[in-house]
Amino acid sequence: MTKIKIKEELWDIVEEALKNEKASAYKMAVIEADKTLDNLMTLKGVPGTSTKDRALKIKEHFSDIRKLMEAFDIKEKILEHLSYNLTSVEVNDALASYQKAIVDIESGGKSIPLKERIKLYLEYYIPKKLKKLRNIAFGIMAFLGLVLFTEDTWIGGEIVKFILGIARFFYYKVIVVLIAAAVVLGLVFVSFIFMEHKNKG
Repeated sequence: MTKIKIKEELWDIVEEALKNEKASAYKMAVIEADKTLDNLMTLKGVPGTSTKDRALKIKEHFSDIRKLMEAFDIKEKILEHLSYNLTSVEVNDALASYQKAIVDIESGGKSIPLKERIKLYLEYYIPKKLKKLRNIAFGIMAFLGLVLFTEDTWIGGEIVKFILGIARFFYYKVIVVLIAAAVVLGLVFVSFIFMEHKNKG
């Protein structure tokens, strides 16, 4: 399935929704138009967490970014407020903006230029990866600090002993409870067998 086919098939859903001429169908048409643009930008290699987020990363590719932002605002109102009354003017304006944005993206070629995609990747993904690496590094440093603290200080050793004491206490408690439960179940089973045998006798 090519990118253009995906775009056309999804836009058909928008057109079908408009034929319904109901408020709920108009809302669905705007949502589907948003999905169409989002899918297209994703296929072009634009990173982001939402259609609006992706569009802002490549805003220079759109001929009327202001109108597109207004369309996003309408879509967000639809999703956030179920009772939102969408006017026919809002529907037409939003869909026209989405359609123009799709044409803008399509006329830009098969994909966002490699240089620009690399830039977007560095700006979007690298900070997230660095944050994860930073958290991992902090975790490792904290663990190593704890190990050194417990090894080199008297109070650290006492804390470890205290924690181990609690762990052993609960461990043995669990063992005792499990043994007691096994004994009770065993007695119940034996009693059941005995009663069955007695009834047959």
